[in-house]
Amino acid sequence: MKAGADLVGLLGVLPPRAIHVLDLTCRGFSQKQIAHELGISERTVQTYARTIRIRLECRTLTQAAVMFALQQMRSAGRTDYGFLEVAKPND
Repeated sequence: MKAGADLVGLLGVLPPRAIHVLDLTCRGFSQKQIAHELGISERTVQTYARTIRIRLECRTLTQAAVMFALQQMRSAGRTDYGFLEVAKPND
């Protein structure tokens, strides 16, 4: 993903089903489990995964999922990222 890119804005380029695939990926579902959960083929899940990677400019679906999860946490007002070291702007 490009440095400084706004994930919320980029999610606007994804179809709702792709966002659902990304959400299930964040929850630890395998592609096979996602296919079963959504009632679609694994091949369709793979196509959504490719779309997500391309449109969010991520090298892997895992990278996209982590960024999505962090954005969800920020949106919920959470700042306790546990083991993640979050860079804070200089004052």
